[in-house]
This record gives sequence, structure tokens and C-alpha cells, in this order.
Amino acid sequence: MLSVLESGKRPKGGVGEYQNGIPSLGGEHIGLNGKIKVFKDNLKFVPVEYFEKSKQGKIKNLDILICKDGALTGKIALFYKNDIDFPQSIINEHVFLLRTNQNTNQKYLFNILFSSKGQELLKSNISGQAQGGLNRANLLNIKIPLPPKEVQEKIVTEIDKLEKRDIKALEGIKKFQNSISQYIQELNNHSKINLSDIAENWDSKRKPVTKGDRTKGKYPYYGASGIVDYVSGFILDDTVLLISEDGANLKSRVYPIAFTASGKIWVNNHAHILKFDNIATHKLVELYINQLDISEYITGQAQPKLNQNNLNNIKIPLPPVKEQERIVAEIEKLEIKIKALEKQIAEIPKLKENILKKHLE
Repeated sequence: MLSVLESGKRPKGGVGEYQNGIPSLGGEHIGLNGKIKVFKDNLKFVPVEYFEKSKQGKIKNLDILICKDGALTGKIALFYKNDIDFPQSIINEHVFLLRTNQNTNQKYLFNILFSSKGQELLKSNISGQAQGGLNRANLLNIKIPLPPKEVQEKIVTEIDKLEKRDIKALEGIKKFQNSISQYIQELNNHSKINLSDIAENWDSKRKPVTKGDRTKGKYPYYGASGIVDYVSGFILDDTVLLISEDGANLKSRVYPIAFTASGKIWVNNHAHILKFDNIATHKLVELYINQLDISEYITGQAQPKLNQNNLNNIKIPLPPVKEQERIVAEIEKLEIKIKALEKQIAEIPKLKENILKKHLE
């Protein structure tokens, strides 16, 4: 089935000192969605000379990359040359590179290994204690269904159609999100007021409970970035805006720092609680803060913090209430479209599984 099964290497001493050269891809660059996950901040490099002397691990278009060790052993991605803005790249020692022979379609093998059954096969062949990993012998011993080439190609064609649908949906989501961002940017045409002038601060209602003292239940227990637990009691029964008070996410912004919580909830001391009289104002402030650079309001380096005083002084641009309500109505129309596309994307993995089942069982 395979013509190539190899792993890569890195220079002695690692790659930390190199700021440019040839990208070196490891397990952290393999996404859970079957795609390469490369950002400016997570790229690592090997010297050009090292790459040129390397005998293995050089990546080509449509190569299959598998994370071979660590907590996420078995993660798999199909590499496309436009996944990365470099003409050449190489894998490190934590990744296997697979290329099929003439009897096997490369995309077919990827789709098999990325399927739920394929992932089960990969994980069942992990050996070693603690973190464990996949070795060459175990990987080669995995049994893969191999129908005639024309059946493989038919499977790939049908799945490719779903991939195109997925890409189109993602493009639609990005378009609608950009439209929402435009509405929020246009708020800056209006005069600004302090956040404390339009929202009531309910931080005094917060009540932190250590994990060991919590009683499990059905009510969401909120922290700095959202729900962290479910508990047996609640301290609020309302709709409020929560804003992160501390944590690395205030700087990294991996997750929204402002988020709505509704109903019976418990909030700890890592999230500020704001209550608005008008739901349109609530909505616009949430969206605005999630797009706003708040670095000037944050204190602390090792432990970033947005204290209550600085939160109160954040400047918010707001039009008259009627205009706020009009803007929110338009944004909510876009959000409905985004949710429809997200639902479509969520259904695609199951449709892919159905294609494999139809042709192979």
C-alpha cells in the first residue's frame, strides 16, 4: 500500500535558535480537523543547509502526516502545498510521513485513516507506557480495506464534493463574520462613554468555590473564559455579560473575553459581571469588547489582570438606542446564517462516514 513511510529529524540542540529557514512541522501542526494548523506564532525552522542534506522527511503535496507520539498520537492531516507560505518544508521526529504506491489512492488512504474506524485502528496500535506512541512496525501491521482503484477513486470524488461544500460554507461564515465586524467598526463613528455609565457592575454577587468544595449539579459554573463546571446551586437567575478578569487569554485572545450567560448560573471571581438595561446595548458591548485591543487596560505580565476600575473606564462608542436595536437586528440575521452554515459543516463528517460505509461494507 505504501511506497514511503518515514519520519524526520531536527538539528542537534533543537530548532529554538532558528528564526527563519525551512519550516519544521511537528505534532502541534497537525489539526484535529485533518488539516495542517500553521500560524505565524507556532512556526519553527531548520537551516536551509540542514534541509538540503536531509535524506528523509521532506514534505510533498498530498503527503499524509501522522502524529506518532504524545497525548494526541494518531492525529492525521493531508498536506496541501498551499497550507503553508513556503515552497519547502520538513517533518520532525514526532511525525510519520506516508505516500502510497500505484495501487492505492493517496486521498483514499487519508480518508480511511481519518475516519472514526481509522482513528480507532491507529489508537489501538499505540504501544508503550504513559504517553506511548506509534512505531513503524505497528503502523505497517494495520489492516486497511483496499477495494479496486476505481472504487477508491469514486470514494475520493464523492468526499471531495463534501470538502468543497465545507470550504464554501467556511467562506460564507468568514464573509458574514466580516460583515458583523464592519457593523462594530462603524460604531466608532459615535461618541464614546465609559462602560460604567451604561452597565451596572455586579461583581459583589460573585462567589468563588474551590473545586473540592463544589457539589456537582446542573447549573453552569462560570470562570474567566466560560463554563468550567456544573454545580448544584446558583447565585443569579438573569441574563448578564461576563468579562474575563484575569488569565493569559486576556492577551492571547484565543477565546472571547466577553460572553453572555443566561438563566440560573454561578460565577466565580475570575469573571466580571455586568448587567444592562437594554439587551441591544448588551449585545453591542459584547461584540465591541471582543474586537477591542484592551492592552492599555491590562495590568501584570506573568498574571494579566483587568481590574474593575480599568474595566469601568473602557470607552464604548454607542449610537442612540433605536439605532443600536437596528444594528443588532441586522447582526442577528447574519448570526442565523452563520449558525446554518456551522450546522452544515458539523454534518459533513457523518456524510463522509456514510460514503465509506456505502462502498466498503
